[in-house]
Amino acid sequence: MSEHIGCLESEEIGGEKLQVVKAALHTAMSRVLAGWNVSLLAACFPSLAVDNKDFIETIRVNIVEVVEKALLEDFDEMIDEDIVKSLEEFSTAVKDSCVSKGTVAWRPTGDPKLDMMAHDARVLYYEKQHILESLKHAKLVTSKAEEAIKQGYKKCHENQKEIQKNLSVVNELLETSQAINEGHNSGLCKTVFLRPSN
Repeated sequence: MSEHIGCLESEEIGGEKLQVVKAALHTAMSRVLAGWNVSLLAACFPSLAVDNKDFIETIRVNIVEVVEKALLEDFDEMIDEDIVKSLEEFSTAVKDSCVSKGTVAWRPTGDPKLDMMAHDARVLYYEKQHILESLKHAKLVTSKAEEAIKQGYKKCHENQKEIQKNLSVVNELLETSQAINEGHNSGLCKTVFLRPSN
């Protein structure tokens, strides 16, 4: 078809697999452009087709070359900017990962229950850690509450002792006042009732 179609050199693409991608794109483009034959173009320009078949062929060749060149540039740009850049970022991410070369990556076993267990185990481990942290926090809060209650009981006991002490003083005063009152009343009675008459 056209001499422009072909694979990029390895330094342009950066790998054998990218060469395969480029070749597949070029093959697809070649097939599409090969379908642009003279009869298709002649159907678009019926007045020229009868007397100017060579002119229509020239137009077709020029259109195919322009489209082919534009598509090749787009393919190169797509490969350079999208595919190669993505692969470089992926390669950098793989190199920067902390996983050693001897580490075996997890792969599905084919048994859905077993695969879900591997997934669920990680989630359940996280949940277990979360529950243990919550339990630890609850124990700390409970311990502080118990200490506050002990302090409260101690304070109540001290207050109770103080109240009993003050109450015994009040009781003594009451007894003393009653005794004084009774003694005073009996003396008053003697004075009033046993006073000698004139």
